[in-house]
Amino acid sequence: MRVRHLTSILAALLFVEHVVVAQQPPPRQPPASVSNPYASTYQAFPSQTTLIRNATILTAAGPVIERGSILLQNGKIAAVGQNVTAPSDALVIDAAGRWVTPGIIDTHSHLGVYPAPGIASTQDGNEATSPNTAEVWADHSLWPQDPQFELALAGGVTAMQLLPGSANLFGGRGVTVKNVPSRTAEGMKFPGAPAGLKMACGENPKRVYGGRNSSPSTNMANMAGYRKAWTEATAYRDKWKKWRDGGSDPEKRPDVSLQMETLVGVLNGEILVHNHCYRGDEMATMINLSKEFGYKITSFHHAVEAYKVRDLLVQNEICASMWADWWGFKLEAYDGIKENIALVNQARGCAIVHSDDPHGIQRLNQEAAKAMHAGSRAGMTIGPADAVKWVTLNPARALGIAKLTGSLEPGKNADVVLWSADPFSVYAKADQVFIDGAKMYDRALRTTPTADFMLGQTGPVPDPRTVVKTRVSAPANIAAATTKKPNMLGATRSPSGMGPGPVAITNARLWTGVGAAAIERGTVVIRAGKIVALGADVVVPPGATVIDGAGKVVTPGFIESNTNLGIVEIPLSAEGTADQSTTDSGLGAAFNVVDAFNPLSTAIPVTRADGVTRALVVPGGTTHILQGQAAVFDLGGEQVPASISRAPVAMIAALGEAGAGLAGGSRASAMLRLREVLQDAIDFNRNRVSWNTGQRREYVRSRLDLEALRPVILGELALAIRANRASDLLAAMRLADEFNLKLILIGAAEGWMVADQLARRNVPVVIKPLTNIPSFDALGATLENAGRLQKAGVTVVLSSFETHRAGTLRQEVGNAISYGMDRDEALRAVTLRPAQVWGVSDSTGSLEPGKDADLVVWSGDPFELNTHAEHVFIRGREMPKGTRQTELFEKYRTISR
Repeated sequence: MRVRHLTSILAALLFVEHVVVAQQPPPRQPPASVSNPYASTYQAFPSQTTLIRNATILTAAGPVIERGSILLQNGKIAAVGQNVTAPSDALVIDAAGRWVTPGIIDTHSHLGVYPAPGIASTQDGNEATSPNTAEVWADHSLWPQDPQFELALAGGVTAMQLLPGSANLFGGRGVTVKNVPSRTAEGMKFPGAPAGLKMACGENPKRVYGGRNSSPSTNMANMAGYRKAWTEATAYRDKWKKWRDGGSDPEKRPDVSLQMETLVGVLNGEILVHNHCYRGDEMATMINLSKEFGYKITSFHHAVEAYKVRDLLVQNEICASMWADWWGFKLEAYDGIKENIALVNQARGCAIVHSDDPHGIQRLNQEAAKAMHAGSRAGMTIGPADAVKWVTLNPARALGIAKLTGSLEPGKNADVVLWSADPFSVYAKADQVFIDGAKMYDRALRTTPTADFMLGQTGPVPDPRTVVKTRVSAPANIAAATTKKPNMLGATRSPSGMGPGPVAITNARLWTGVGAAAIERGTVVIRAGKIVALGADVVVPPGATVIDGAGKVVTPGFIESNTNLGIVEIPLSAEGTADQSTTDSGLGAAFNVVDAFNPLSTAIPVTRADGVTRALVVPGGTTHILQGQAAVFDLGGEQVPASISRAPVAMIAALGEAGAGLAGGSRASAMLRLREVLQDAIDFNRNRVSWNTGQRREYVRSRLDLEALRPVILGELALAIRANRASDLLAAMRLADEFNLKLILIGAAEGWMVADQLARRNVPVVIKPLTNIPSFDALGATLENAGRLQKAGVTVVLSSFETHRAGTLRQEVGNAISYGMDRDEALRAVTLRPAQVWGVSDSTGSLEPGKDADLVVWSGDPFELNTHAEHVFIRGREMPKGTRQTELFEKYRTISR
């Protein structure tokens, strides 16, 4: 997908504290001479005969083996089954209660070619200088010291294909690597794995080159470019064949073209085609192209509409490498549905879960789980034995290495992952990872990261026995928690928000968001849009609609606290659908999201279906470090002002790396500019009459901005500053002290480093739990950030930082719990805490009589991947379950023509 690292759609920054590689031998030397200077020099690390027993084993080659054993010997799988005898010298691991799978394989990664830190000098994935760069090799951009390799290893990834980006029709060769530390690219190359050719159809090439007023700028020019290249490749191949058949006269030897050599490699079946393609019709066209020139497509990548042409994929034996739930970020991804992978699998196709993302590659097991359960809920029979193939055997097949790895069968490479629990649980972690029988990762060890870049970069790791327990019972600096002003907009509610009659949810487990314990077998009664009663002994009123909650969990509706929901329909290449920012240099603080909010955006029902009932909608940025005013909306589908919970709730500003970029390239200049405009706002509001008569000096910002800052400088409206680095967080706190501001921090990836200061000052933080990739903005980012902050007494709000995938908020929360956050506090971090921080806790955020009936009935643990929201209420009105995605699924549940 990458056009200059297109995972900027999910930007986060970060670190590798717990990714550890077991003790390793001294660096290995390549053989003294090799015929191919770029051939693999990989040598397996030393291994010990190991028997893992009493585990639940997913072999990817057959049914689940309960209480099974697997023997790893001489780098291979020697035996697997329920009765495996261990040699006397074997290391025996009792894995009772744990699971074993093959090593995870990613068909689409850019690790090493888009390494961390993600700065301009490291972005080596797109040679976007010509529509055809088939001559370049990803191998030659691969940086083996990318710290992201270790993060992927901790997620159980043992092999991956590293690809060029998708700016070009022909992006170049990809390379399959083993996920091992090495000084050289050749030391990582998977021996015997064929090279891949990255091709890209659709929006990316025509956007890149059309933007330069060159070809291709249309899909028809895309096709003409492919056909021209393959015609030239055919002629080149025939010319060389004629020369060889004619005696190979050195005087008549044709000129060598590196570009044509790659394409001829495809025509000869030596190089596999991996085709970036989203739309079903475009996949069909690419299949026709392959037939015209006699080559085979191995896998379509991203394949968001694979479900529409799954029969064609099966007929032509083409794999589909897909995401579980990415959609909507550009028009060709607009028809993405969660059942995509399951539908391809149901058609007996080669379904693959891929990442194309340095965060997603760390959790491919969870992505497969989401796809599996989406299929199961749609009525398809899919179990773990099927889903495990999506991240193991099928990727191996697409990469041409299935005879060597991808399943747990005797004779195959001992690429094995031992999981702490069911790998399709949000709470499971890879305990140990073996590659060719060598233990390359052990979660129990806490050692120095092996990537050179991370040496000396990490901050101090706190001893959990000495973490400050600065509990704050009533945070004083929560925006509007004390002297809250009435809603400036949306103070009244439309009657359409009220339910038609009483509703009672009975026999459920109630997680209220307040109190220490859940209410077992409790009842909630809803009337006129409000919660009127709840508890274990509540009587159901006569005439009430009753929902039996036996075995279910009821929670407050979740609040997403950093999103562009409702103001962005399609963020990329869809002018007029994205209203999150402005290029008007006169607007910054005055920019307000309210007048752009569309409650009928297609992303809202999709998000609501995952239990999110309200959202803090934030501006996406302006030309100034003051980026505008955020507002809280409910997601019930009503128009403004009825949908507004409170507006504005915070002024958004940027410091850190982003702020520096907006203020001349320096953090110091960003702070100076922010201080300057605050001083001007104070002066303007004290001397408004003099300014009106022209007796005051010029101000750096417009009248609109200075007026918008009035509630900020008066302490009535919080200043929410985006920053990640610990030093930037401290600078923001100093600024807040200087101007007596109510401060909220958004991002705070290194928040754990200054947790005691945050707790003492009662500064709330909004964080994305799944943030751990190192950058110069946040070298200390860690998946344990949320847990450490919470244990130190900081008010923590959790967010997905997403728009189209804001429903992944519950997955983020599950991971926060998995990495140390208290479960009850994690629930509050998406319910009561954001309601308090954004000043709407009088009406929402907890299950209490008198509050709006924003609640969700879950099929089980709301943070698990196999559960779903069965009923969603917003202000007492049950929300429809249908979305544009569900309608697409129903349309393509069967394929007629």
